[in-house]
Amino acid sequence: MCYSPLLPEPRADIVKKGICDGDELSYSRCKYYTKVLKDEGKNEEYLIQKYRPDPMLNMVSYEPKSGCEFFKVVKSKNGYVVFCDALQRYLTKHEIELCMKDFERCPIRRVLSLRV
Repeated sequence: MCYSPLLPEPRADIVKKGICDGDELSYSRCKYYTKVLKDEGKNEEYLIQKYRPDPMLNMVSYEPKSGCEFFKVVKSKNGYVVFCDALQRYLTKHEIELCMKDFERCPIRRVLSLRV
């Protein structure tokens, strides 16, 4: 079975003898191979691979801006997505607009600000 994080679910049909069962030099040539990413401050590459944004749902063509401290803009191949550190997920296009226009009224931000 191939358990690559690049696949939506584990698959057996893509496993190749001599590559998948070999050493790191062998299996690193597989197109489904990816290096393990450390959660170092949630860097952009980590966020894209771990949370996998949906281009139709989460991606915008412009660079969004917000004064919210939880609003993290991530540049991808085809545009921009926004990761919300408070929600621990990507925002939808609609949520991006709301956060850009009126982040002060965000109930999650208010609750988290009270905890500090």
